[in-house]
Amino acid sequence: MELHSSLLLLFFLIYRIVLVTVEAKDLFMTLMGAGIASLLAFQITQNIGMTIGLLPVTGMTLPFLKLWRKLTPIKFHANGYCNDYL
Repeated sequence: MELHSSLLLLFFLIYRIVLVTVEAKDLFMTLMGAGIASLLAFQITQNIGMTIGLLPVTGMTLPFLKLWRKLTPIKFHANGYCNDYL
């Protein structure tokens, strides 16, 4: 149950970033939102594929769930920037 709710929250986050990207008025926000959404979608897809055995194990974790990673503060900052744009 906890994994399902985590995945739903991550997919909702990607959906929200895509909405911001579609409604963006300038090119910078459109490109940045598309990049952030694709980064998160790739990490989630890679992690799920590793878990069920379809992709090779690379050691990549789900976004925002391992707080000791170096890129987690950057992901929080990018998420806040996208959600602040609305």
